[in-house]
Amino acid sequence: MAIDPNNLSQTATLTFAEEFDAFDTWNGTTGLDTVGAPQWSTKIRATGTMPYNDESQYYVAGADGAAGAGNSLPNPFHVADGALTIFAAPAAPDIQGSLEGQAYTSGMINTYHEFSQTYGYFEMRAELPAGHGLWPAFWMLPEDGSWPPELDVMEMIGSEPTTLRNTVHSQVSGDQKVDATHYLNEANVTVSDMTSGFHTYGVDWEPDTITWYYDGQPTFQAATPADLDKPMYLGPVVA
Repeated sequence: MAIDPNNLSQTATLTFAEEFDAFDTWNGTTGLDTVGAPQWSTKIRATGTMPYNDESQYYVAGADGAAGAGNSLPNPFHVADGALTIFAAPAAPDIQGSLEGQAYTSGMINTYHEFSQTYGYFEMRAELPAGHGLWPAFWMLPEDGSWPPELDVMEMIGSEPTTLRNTVHSQVSGDQKVDATHYLNEANVTVSDMTSGFHTYGVDWEPDTITWYYDGQPTFQAATPADLDKPMYLGPVVA
């Protein structure tokens, strides 16, 4: 049965959900707060930076004080009224020595320790930030740590709030060849202002095709690369 983002209760089986009534972060073996809630990791690597993306921020994690360790780094996460807000800001001079040379602080969450899946429909409802230099995204990455593949449910450049970017990266196939082991299919789609209110970003990842959605409407479709056949975890981020 085909997935219908506007009728998920009839076309899909729920395997993961987070309504952000609380924010439960991973501390190495388990979450910290709510029993039974999803446990979010707040680093994608052992460090808090992504230099290969030319990013300028340090992702503050629970071990840095965001979950109460108390080493004076700002907490980028705030939960209220069923929504998680991730704050990005210039770093104060007195903490820059703790940020691996980065000039800004921000936050990212991922399900690396909690949830991964091969194929299915995945979505996020979010209001995105506007501003030059911001880069909100919802990525999916392989549980086994390989790269590519990568499935980008959405990306937005902060100064281009009506351009939605849908992309799949692969080692073996794609319309664009980046290098000998990196191909991609992507679309830049004009949509309503993503920084004005909440919108829903979704992707239906099937063995043969990938279909992206914005507010329940399809925006792009591409063939599923042969190497996009392994469990992937979820990673919303504000870069």
